[in-house]
Amino acid sequence: MGELFSLFMVLGGVLALVTLIGHGIWTVLARLFGSGRGDMSDPPPRSSPDVCPRCWARMPGSRCAVCFWPRDTKPLGPLPGDLASPRQIEAALADLQGHLTHFEKLGLVDTEMRDRIRSAI
Repeated sequence: MGELFSLFMVLGGVLALVTLIGHGIWTVLARLFGSGRGDMSDPPPRSSPDVCPRCWARMPGSRCAVCFWPRDTKPLGPLPGDLASPRQIEAALADLQGHLTHFEKLGLVDTEMRDRIRSAI
């Protein structure tokens, strides 16, 4: 019984070592040969001083022009009583236009698609 336990301990140790080495190799290869586009699909970093931590809109000052963070802390949502003010809507649309321009500069949106999206906005 003691020999069987020792065998399982050795096999478990070997398995753990192989797993750690394999994961390390995978991580290095993913960083070397990854697509490099992770920053476009990820939300902006919340620690950035010019990005709102609540709605991720660009925030030029100490208060967000879209959701009024940090002053207005009520939850954002599609409830009929929680409609945004006209000023918030204009700020959100301006921020959306800025994102669209940025996507066009990155080559993610062509001119035709940009015009279609702008007309919808």
